[in-house]
Amino acid sequence: MAEQNLSGSTSQPQTTVNIQLRPMQHFHVSQVMEIEKESFQPPWDNISFHILIDRGCQCWVLENDRCIVGYSVCQLENNVAHILNLCVRSNSQGQGYGRKLLEHALENLGSNVQYVLLEVRKSNQKALNLYLSSGFLYHSIKPNYYPQGSGQEDAIVLIKDLFRD
Repeated sequence: MAEQNLSGSTSQPQTTVNIQLRPMQHFHVSQVMEIEKESFQPPWDNISFHILIDRGCQCWVLENDRCIVGYSVCQLENNVAHILNLCVRSNSQGQGYGRKLLEHALENLGSNVQYVLLEVRKSNQKALNLYLSSGFLYHSIKPNYYPQGSGQEDAIVLIKDLFRD
C-alpha cells in the first residue's frame, strides 16, 4: 500500500516519522544556526533569531524525530506579513518540508493579514518554484540585494494576496 508524503504525492511505504511543527524557542536557535550557516552566505547571526523571537515574530521550527530540519520566520505589520526566512536542511530538501513550513506559516498569520511578501535569490529556482506553485506572484526586483562571493545577486520580490485565494 502506498503512503502519501508531505508533498502530497504517493510513494512506497516508508518508515513512520515523527513530524512536529513548533513555535521556535530560544533553545532551538543553536540547531537553527547550523541550518542557517549551511544554507546562507552570509548567514544571520544567532542574536537576530533571539531578537525576532522576543519581538513576537511568527518563528517556527519543523522537527523530524526531534531534529530540526527546517524553520521559518515571518514578521507581521498591520495587514502585511513578510516572510523573512524559510529554510530546510540541505540533506532534507525535496521531501516536502519546505511546502509544509510555508503552508503552516500562511495558515497561522491571523485573519487580518491580506498580503504576504518575501524576497528570494534570482538563482534559487527550487524556492521560486515552491512559492509560485503556492500562489505567490512576481512583484518586483531588488537589484544587488544579496551578497554573493565578490559581487551581488538580485532578489525577486514575490507577493501573495490572501483575500484573493
